[in-house]
Amino acid sequence: KANIGTITASGGTNLEAGLAGAVAIMDAGKQPGSARCIIFLSDGSGSYTDTATADAASKGYVIYSLGVGSGVNEAHMQDMANQTGGSYHNALNAEDIEDVFDEIAAEISGVAGTNVMVTDVLPSYMVLDDNFTIEPDDITENADGTTTLEWYLGVVAIDEEWTVSFDVSSERCGRVLANVFDESMVTYNPVVNFGGGFTSTEGAEEVLFPKTYLNVRCPEDEYCPEVSEGPAQMSIQNIYADPEQITQNMQVEVWVSVGNSGDTKGTKSVALYVNGVFESSQTVSVGPGGGQNVLFLVNRSVPGTYTVSVEGREAQFTVLGMGPPQAAPAPPMAVAGWGGGLGTGGIIAIIVIIIAIGVGLMVILRREST
Repeated sequence: KANIGTITASGGTNLEAGLAGAVAIMDAGKQPGSARCIIFLSDGSGSYTDTATADAASKGYVIYSLGVGSGVNEAHMQDMANQTGGSYHNALNAEDIEDVFDEIAAEISGVAGTNVMVTDVLPSYMVLDDNFTIEPDDITENADGTTTLEWYLGVVAIDEEWTVSFDVSSERCGRVLANVFDESMVTYNPVVNFGGGFTSTEGAEEVLFPKTYLNVRCPEDEYCPEVSEGPAQMSIQNIYADPEQITQNMQVEVWVSVGNSGDTKGTKSVALYVNGVFESSQTVSVGPGGGQNVLFLVNRSVPGTYTVSVEGREAQFTVLGMGPPQAAPAPPMAVAGWGGGLGTGGIIAIIVIIIAIGVGLMVILRREST
């Protein structure tokens, strides 16, 4: 007894190992139609670097961290959520966990894109005068004299608006370009509707900013150059199919993004091909520096995977067969205090729950049905 009495409890959880294990499971078991999210439960105390967090962010995995208890190390938990575009939540006791899961489910179901980054590059003759309504996460003075401003938004909800403004001055007068085209853009991992749920794709998409011009008044004693307008420059920027899986005879929406990087309005004929065979075409008009989305409706009854393409841009969708009759599903099992709290008919499939509380014990709570 005397020897046992001298033993003291100390140490902490290897948070990094738990999170790396979650990322590995996600890599190996990506399920179609499921949210690529990790729910990380812990008291936050222990060893942590952001290596696994950065790995998750690069793959489009969103971490929702859940600190359990009153003495949570919130710095670690908030960092993994912030870097991946998730959110941090706190549950003081086991009874609060179900409410937090409901909050996370609500966040996931309304997501339009993850890992959203806004980049604006100012030309060398534009001088940044500050006065930001939202401070950039990073400002870089480039060797060529341009200035790169970056805002990391993380997750953006459907119908959510984000606006920023700041002051600049120009060392040139006349009609001047206020941004560097082809470098000023929004990058994100799109979220696509999929069989009543959604999936966040791994490949990042980008939407270029239109060319933005300023009319800068010249001093009376200085020559004001005339800026000639160039022709329209029309191009296909992106294509995607929604949903990516359908049953026979369902319609697929194929969206094609058309951009105009020129200085004048232009028109373009957009021809859609399915498995290399012409399907249909539309003509679209786009203003200078703008963009326009074109919608095609495609219907197929034969099961298989189809490739839709426009001028080298491709996307795919799969038609599923009806398959044999399925048995009635068993009643859902309540896991980790989830119960019936989703209230969305099972739309959201939570992929991984990593529990790393206290000394690293994983606890699985089961609630017996009555």
